[in-house]
Amino acid sequence: MDMREKPEPFVRHGMQELTGVGSDELLDAIANDQDIDLRGVSIYGDIDLGEITDRIELDGLDRPLIKGKISISNSKFHDKVGFGSCVFAEEMEISFTYFNEKVRFHNACFYGKADFNASTFCGEADFSSVIFNNYSNFDGATFNQGTTFESSTFCMYAQLGADYNSDNTNFRLAVFNSPAEFINARFGKADFGFATFNGIAMFSPATLKTAQNLPAPCLEGMLLFSPVFLVERLIS
Repeated sequence: MDMREKPEPFVRHGMQELTGVGSDELLDAIANDQDIDLRGVSIYGDIDLGEITDRIELDGLDRPLIKGKISISNSKFHDKVGFGSCVFAEEMEISFTYFNEKVRFHNACFYGKADFNASTFCGEADFSSVIFNNYSNFDGATFNQGTTFESSTFCMYAQLGADYNSDNTNFRLAVFNSPAEFINARFGKADFGFATFNGIAMFSPATLKTAQNLPAPCLEGMLLFSPVFLVERLIS
């Protein structure tokens, strides 16, 4: 058993102006297993957690293990964020936060909740092949470029009522094992080809500009579509 004391949390709270935090400083805190508590913070420099020394083998892959809880609100990432293949042992809450560049969570695994409530993704957001073992929340989030949740698995309740502004929103092959809410979601072009819904899927109300492969195949649960506003056309 690891008897080490839990390190002090890494806390930075800005006031009226964003407090600057360098990516190296933040990465060091995450590598030291510190809980992260940032409010009103501006983060400069690319974030890449691929070099974290704590590792865990999962699905035959050697992955970075993030042991601390991450809580970031009302903050801004100015540069690229790379959390690909990471395993998050605790919850991650990144709310009301602005991502200026590309965000990559490809192949990540969340054991705690993943909460991106009301955050804004200005660049591409890659959440493909992610396993959400716990509650996930993207309500009120805004995606301005291509967004993919392809082949991701939502094991528990998922709130996905986001504003998907781009013409490239991809939920192909996603698996929803519990209720999934797309309430008040707004889509440019959405592709749900071969998605599996094992629980209730709620799209009431939602707005779709162009819908491709709406979730009809692999449906084991109840699908609620009324009312859905289809602005242009349905592509079968």
